[in-house]
Amino acid sequence: MMRVKIAFVVFTIFATSLPSSVKSQTRFRAAAQVVGGVYAFNSENELPLLQSGKLTYLYGVNTSIGISLGNRRELAFDFQYDVCHANHPMVFYYSFGGPGTVSSFDGRVALYELSSDIGLRYDCNKWLQLGLGPSFATDSRTVDIPYGSIEDRVNSYCLGAHGVATARVPFNKNYGGGFYWYYSLKLRYLHSLFFDSRGRDLRNYSQSFLTTSLAAGIGYAF
Repeated sequence: MMRVKIAFVVFTIFATSLPSSVKSQTRFRAAAQVVGGVYAFNSENELPLLQSGKLTYLYGVNTSIGISLGNRRELAFDFQYDVCHANHPMVFYYSFGGPGTVSSFDGRVALYELSSDIGLRYDCNKWLQLGLGPSFATDSRTVDIPYGSIEDRVNSYCLGAHGVATARVPFNKNYGGGFYWYYSLKLRYLHSLFFDSRGRDLRNYSQSFLTTSLAAGIGYAF
C-alpha cells in the first residue's frame, strides 16, 4: 500500500510540473501494422554457413504508441517482431541403397528479432511526421538441421538508432480523432552489445544490422 501511495505522489508531481500547453494538448494514439523490409547490411551473411543463401528479407508485425507533447511534437514507442529466413543456405547430400542413389536435405538459418524504438517525432503537416531516436533489440540467429535434430542458437542484445517517416490518413476528412490509416518508412541500425554465449567463446564475434522497412496498418487516436 505504501508503494502505491508513493507512486501516486510521484505521478502527481510529474503531472503538475508539466507546462500547461503540454497538458492541454496531450493526446494518445495507437496503431498496429504489418511490416516488410530488407537488410541493407547483415553481418551474419559473411559467415561461411551463409555463402549459398543470405538473410535478406524480413517480415513481421509492429505496434506503435504515440503521446502528443504539444508544439507539433510526439513521443513515440514502436514495438516490432520480425523474422528473416535464408533460402537454402546449406544443402546436404547422402547416398543410400546402392551406387547412384543420392538424396539431399536442407539446413535452415533464420534470424528472429524483437525490437523497441523510442523517438521524438515532429509533425511536418497534418499527416506527415519525421522522427529519430534510439533503438534496442534482442536478436536470435538459429541454425536448424532437421536430419539428426541439430539446432544451434545465438542470442544477442543490440543497441542502435533509427530514423522514420510516418503518414496518418484519417478515415474521416474532418479529423479530430478516431480511426486512421497508418504508414511508415524506417531506417534502423543495430550493433550487438553482448551475447548469451551458452558456454562458447564469442569475444571476437559481433553483429551489425542495417534495415529498411515499410509498415502499413490501422490506428486510433484518442
